[in-house]
Amino acid sequence: MRRSTLLLLLLLLTGVTACGPMHRRATESMPPIAPMTPTRDAISRPTVTDPVVGVAHPQAPSSSTSRLGCGAHPSVAAAARRLVSERRSATTALLARGARLLPELKRLVAEAGAPPGLAIVPAIESGFRVDARGRRGERGLWQLKPQRARQLGLVVTTTRDDRLDPVLATHAATRHLLALRATYDDWALALAAYVAGKGRLDRALRVQRGATFWELADQTRLPRTARNFVVNVFALVRVAAPEECESPAVATPL
Repeated sequence: MRRSTLLLLLLLLTGVTACGPMHRRATESMPPIAPMTPTRDAISRPTVTDPVVGVAHPQAPSSSTSRLGCGAHPSVAAAARRLVSERRSATTALLARGARLLPELKRLVAEAGAPPGLAIVPAIESGFRVDARGRRGERGLWQLKPQRARQLGLVVTTTRDDRLDPVLATHAATRHLLALRATYDDWALALAAYVAGKGRLDRALRVQRGATFWELADQTRLPRTARNFVVNVFALVRVAAPEECESPAVATPL
């Protein structure tokens, strides 16, 4: 990533919580974001049933998944305030970078039956960089690892990487997140499992059955990166997609 862009993301996201920086950073030089036009494969490829996450087809939104929520925790409120105060210029620049992508991402996410606010996740995962590369093999807007991407029906080879296709990657990531939401019945826990892994979250829940994400995070039963990730997502949702909040009072418009 160009040095100026890296500094911009660090300024925005390292200040979001007192717990530390964003859980991943892209590390390579990346091209400008291309217009989000569905490819032939994106249009014709059938939905692949994922044997791991178990979501095969888009579904209509239900009352339990129609809104992402904004994170009912003081750390989220504090992070959102920082985004519109001392981090205001960096927040504006990040959202401007994603302006061409967000409408299409929201449409794809909503068509799959998920809250449109879920389209904010790529801002935290990749800074809205279509070709973002993570430290552990993650690629694309949604920073999917190769194994997970293949489980979700994407092709990842030396000559083709569907994770770099915004449409295909968004379909796959949304299916995965919907399946996690169905498992945990909570978007905060689903987001934590997305970044930390289902196994890690399940182990924490076995120790403290019935705990909320915030209880697990406050008692340090989850990795710091998972807490930071969830806080960052909800804080940016409060700023950029306040309609996702259950109560208008918690929104923090830019």
